[in-house]
Amino acid sequence: MIVPASMYHLIRIFGSGLGLGFVPKLPGTAGTLLGVVLFYFLSFLPPWQFFVTLFGFSLFAIWISDRAAAYSQNTDPQWVVIDEIVGVLFALALFAPTWPHLLGGFLLFRFFDMVKMGPVRWAEKLPGGWGIVIDDLVAGILANLVLRGIVWFL
Repeated sequence: MIVPASMYHLIRIFGSGLGLGFVPKLPGTAGTLLGVVLFYFLSFLPPWQFFVTLFGFSLFAIWISDRAAAYSQNTDPQWVVIDEIVGVLFALALFAPTWPHLLGGFLLFRFFDMVKMGPVRWAEKLPGGWGIVIDDLVAGILANLVLRGIVWFL
């Protein structure tokens, strides 16, 4: 798919998490931190509004990621971190915005995102923006489940 050059600037802004995807060496971590900040503000929404917003943002991220991959001719451009933002939002979903939850969700999400075991690796094989975003979404869900287990045991 061809992306007009004028639209490419918007794709770079949103896809890179407002430019954080261009941070040297740690773009995914920088994007994840932006997701944690975004979660903090979204966490005050009623759960149904949080999930409607998360669903819409996830679809937007898939669309942006797909266009970024097409324009850059790279199946998963390193500067695209909107997928990390989606992933950490899933990791923290339905948790209170406390420091232990935010830190735990951040660390667990980064672990599952980097290790890419089982369903995360399978999701990564989906085509285009779907593969770019859904693997992080799955990593976020796994992080959420593990964090819930940790909170329950403590």
